[in-house]
Amino acid sequence: MIEIEKRSLLNKSEYDRLLGFFKENAKLRKNFKRYTIIQIEREDYVPDEEALVDYRIRTDGKKGLLTAKTGSWHSGEARNEYEIHFELDEIKDALGILLTKGMPFFVSVYIERFEYEYLDYVVSIDKYFFNDDYVLDFEKLVEDKDVDRVPLEEKKILDLMIELGIQPITSEEMIAFIRKLNFIKEAQHDFRKTSLDEWYEEWKEYIYCRV
Repeated sequence: MIEIEKRSLLNKSEYDRLLGFFKENAKLRKNFKRYTIIQIEREDYVPDEEALVDYRIRTDGKKGLLTAKTGSWHSGEARNEYEIHFELDEIKDALGILLTKGMPFFVSVYIERFEYEYLDYVVSIDKYFFNDDYVLDFEKLVEDKDVDRVPLEEKKILDLMIELGIQPITSEEMIAFIRKLNFIKEAQHDFRKTSLDEWYEEWKEYIYCRV
């Protein structure tokens, strides 16, 4: 599948306004908290602008999801996405698989998400807990064989964002946002210095989304 995704950074006022809009005009699919641990390429936690594969593990407190996305993560272009679901009690094994790649650096992210069906898109509005930021995300998946549709679908999303009074995040803004997430010290992990068991015990309440 090809993931078409467009994001916008929001302030608190925009977050409240858009939540109100989608509550009135879209179908709520779910509201949940989510823990994500993301593999980082560099020891100094500076985002690698040249990286073309993004590995992460997500949980909603009940199930786990190991994902890999290929393509530039900050360009706004469509990316290929691959997913494997697993039971949450297998999360240390899933993380261990990523550690065998030889990159021991990770960051944790914790959000609350409102996810809506709007027209033929999935719209997510996220509140970030560790840095008090807000992000809106338009997403649509198309079959690999329909790659020619991607530019048209991207334009349709951008037109909708303009109608809603928001701007898509630029490459520079995306890099700055990821840098901000990566540099939250209490959410950084160096698995040369900590074990999987130690990480699990410290972050268990977040992994099970009980915070």
